[in-house]
Amino acid sequence: MKETVQNQLGLDHRNAAWLLDVMDREAALVRDAGDANIELLHDVMLYMTKYPDAVHHRLEDLMFRSLLARQPDTLDVLGRMFDEHQELSRSGGVFLDTLRHVVDGALVERQALFDAAHTYSSLLRTHMVYENETVFPLADALLTEKDWVDVAA
Repeated sequence: MKETVQNQLGLDHRNAAWLLDVMDREAALVRDAGDANIELLHDVMLYMTKYPDAVHHRLEDLMFRSLLARQPDTLDVLGRMFDEHQELSRSGGVFLDTLRHVVDGALVERQALFDAAHTYSSLLRTHMVYENETVFPLADALLTEKDWVDVAA
């Protein structure tokens, strides 16, 4: 079960990184007054604000809770993860709302749109690196097979 959860979380991070690359490319076009695909940005952010909160972060949060129960001194590390999940949700919502305004025909400054994209992208990239390099190895080392079964269930 451990491999199943780890594979899913790893796949989710690779997919998110690929989507962030797409998003960053389109956001750079916005900043540089190019022909950005706003609908593509909007679709990417619909996914990025729905799937992680509904599936990915819920799975991680279960893993974090199991890790905290197994090793209470991981509270600082895991508290950071819970806080970042909330900040990512907030930041993603701000960017998505900004995109909705553009799609609806409102005038939005290019720099404001770029800044919202850049903030979200930077936060998520930093978050995923920390999870991949610190949190996931910690879970791999400390959680039992029963913990992984409980997370997967």
